[in-house]
Amino acid sequence: MSSDGSAGVDVVQAQLRSHAERLSRLADNLTAIRATRVSAEGAVTAVVDGNGSLRELRLSGAISAMTPDEFERIVVDTARSAAREAFAQQAAMIEAFNTV
Repeated sequence: MSSDGSAGVDVVQAQLRSHAERLSRLADNLTAIRATRVSAEGAVTAVVDGNGSLRELRLSGAISAMTPDEFERIVVDTARSAAREAFAQQAAMIEAFNTV
């Protein structure tokens, strides 16, 4: 009986280690998420992380021909699109984690 009990404990420990490793990989993958979107006219490029935070914003010379309202709309729309993509990547990773 004692050997059967320790074998069961070994199995549970192995399962816990495996789950912890998978969880660690998921955390690393979530941290690494970056989504990049370029506006239709190519004036704005936004890079967003998995939390939806703007990590990088690149502007081309084309912004000089825009009104302030156009510029604001394009920056916000491009960053929002990148954030949606980052959140979609995050959701797919979490879904894959939960289905295994």
